Amino acid sequence: MKNFILGLGAHKAGTTWLFRQIKKHPNFKMGIKKEMRFFKGYSQSKKFKSGKKLSSKEQEYIRLIKLFKENPQEYFDYFAKLANDNSVSHVGEITPCYCGLNIDQLKFIRENLDKRNFEKKIIFLIRDPYKRILSHFSFQMRRKHFGKMIGARANRKIKKNPYLLVENYTDEQIFDLIINAYKSEKYKLRTKYEIVIPKLLEVFKKEEVFIDFFEDMFNDDFCKRFSQFSNLKNLAMDFSFSSNVSPKFKPLPNEIKSEIINYYKDTYHFINSIYPEKSNNLWKESLSFVS
Repeated sequence: MKNFILGLGAHKAGTTWLFRQIKKHPNFKMGIKKEMRFFKGYSQSKKFKSGKKLSSKEQEYIRLIKLFKENPQEYFDYFAKLANDNSVSHVGEITPCYCGLNIDQLKFIRENLDKRNFEKKIIFLIRDPYKRILSHFSFQMRRKHFGKMIGARANRKIKKNPYLLVENYTDEQIFDLIINAYKSEKYKLRTKYEIVIPKLLEVFKKEEVFIDFFEDMFNDDFCKRFSQFSNLKNLAMDFSFSSNVSPKFKPLPNEIKSEIINYYKDTYHFINSIYPEKSNNLWKESLSFVS
């Protein structure tokens, strides 16, 4: 049987890095993009709406999404065709916003993967909620200030001076922006693991779901764990590679840090209840603020 790797997040928890490791494998065939974004409702980006000339890849992506919208079965057939190649054992995509899919949507995916005889490999990576939120915020600031810059060029610029945006804002402005962000629906959708994980385990078998910690990804043990789960043989990972480098800001005062952490205290309690040893070790500092 062929394997379908479907990543559902979490956003800013290493999904881009993991996908770049997977796509180097000779037996993996990715879709036209890492994030197909089909099941969460595709919406055209500003670039697509602007009338600017699109690359052939972008044009093909738009064509495919329109095809999938007309008949969702085409999404699964698209990947089934990719898997027809004898050299291909794995296909798939990772779209972090899929963490917001409901039970019926997840069941629809499961049923259609079953119809095409795919082994299901469902991936959900988690990160300390507080640090995920800060990374999410920094990534939004990167997009705001470097959105028109080629990714690799932006990475170099930020690596050279990680705090280059600090001079554009006062501390109070940054604090206000983060406070307004962490309670938003967009942030809650991507941070409340206590909502996502039960849905995944209700729809898919436990052995079909891979859940791991961002903080414990970049080592040989993770490579071994993921390789065993995914059945990708001889998978090699580059732990020196970093993607989507985001600007840094001054540490938040403990008062605001505690406010954010305790807003998501149910998330901390939930993860601590199912992964006590790992969360106590990897999220120790944040857990010390949980009331």
